[in-house]
Amino acid sequence: MRFRAVALIVGILALSIDADLSRAEQADRMPTANVHWQIAARELPPPLAASPELYEQIAHSPQPRIRTDSLQNGIDEAQWQKLVAIRQEASNALDLDKLEFTFNVSITRMNVEGVNVFQVKPKRVRSELSQARLLYLHGGAYVFNAGKRGAYEAIVIASYTGVTVWSVDYRTALQAPHPAALQDALTVYKRLASSKNVNAIALGGTSAGGGLTLALMQKIRDLDITHPKAVYVGSPWADLTKTSDTLYSLEGIDRILVSYDVLLRDAAKLYAGTEILTAPPVSPLYGSFDQFPPTYLISGTRDLLLSDTVRVHRAIKKAGGYAELNVYEGLSHAEYLANLNTDESQQVYLELAAFLKPLLTD
Repeated sequence: MRFRAVALIVGILALSIDADLSRAEQADRMPTANVHWQIAARELPPPLAASPELYEQIAHSPQPRIRTDSLQNGIDEAQWQKLVAIRQEASNALDLDKLEFTFNVSITRMNVEGVNVFQVKPKRVRSELSQARLLYLHGGAYVFNAGKRGAYEAIVIASYTGVTVWSVDYRTALQAPHPAALQDALTVYKRLASSKNVNAIALGGTSAGGGLTLALMQKIRDLDITHPKAVYVGSPWADLTKTSDTLYSLEGIDRILVSYDVLLRDAAKLYAGTEILTAPPVSPLYGSFDQFPPTYLISGTRDLLLSDTVRVHRAIKKAGGYAELNVYEGLSHAEYLANLNTDESQQVYLELAAFLKPLLTD
């Protein structure tokens, strides 16, 4: 028995040594350059575990097409102007009176020290939230959604949460590059923070608005002013470089953004202006997440910015903060806002309301 035991131990040691030698040999054979995997073509069915509404929408959508036309060489100013004009026409056509009726809110245009703001107030304000405000920053790659279109999610949030929302119509990149948008957001936040009628503030935004929300929070933290009680960021564009993993792995799968190359790449350069893309006020993932308030994060398994969202979640957790990460099956970028009739969208805003209420309650 003793001989067998010794033999077994010797055999295990020999296997271990062989394995180590094998790994060493493999390491010697590894190329010194980074290896880029080539993924074979394969079929991708609609997400079987998504809600029936989302499943049907994706099942009847054409496959996203990665742009290969002349825009790959870059979008010049004339092309940007044309793209913005098309979006602006749709924004101008929005009927605010109809939206007020549909969502049971009242919308007031304001001007705060030269910055345009849409105040969205629920017609039935919860008494415990009467002195709470949410400062909202819209998405649109920092280029699109100026005007009424930028207030759309603010209207949805006010309706679901019972909180009065101030939607900042910040200057977009074609009007003025960074730091104009951040300056506008800070100007409006300071007005809220100094108001005697406001005792609790949340910040929120989706996509570029989510990235701007994070940059604003970092700016507020470094100033001697009242801090927000909560933060909401939906699929934040928090790193404007092509770094995050899902910018590669989900290219051509996200049916909203589709690809980083072309529009996002050029929008990033347009927004940053003379600043480098990795500067924290431009890409807040390169900044500090110390002292962040409780944060509610949203993304989807087909969202090109899923990795940005995941990285923000980890950054807040590593800094000792509390962050709630909600990832929905099958959702592309900010699709919860594009399809309000899905179960996923209902969950996003009902749970956001539940998240905000105890943090903003007087």
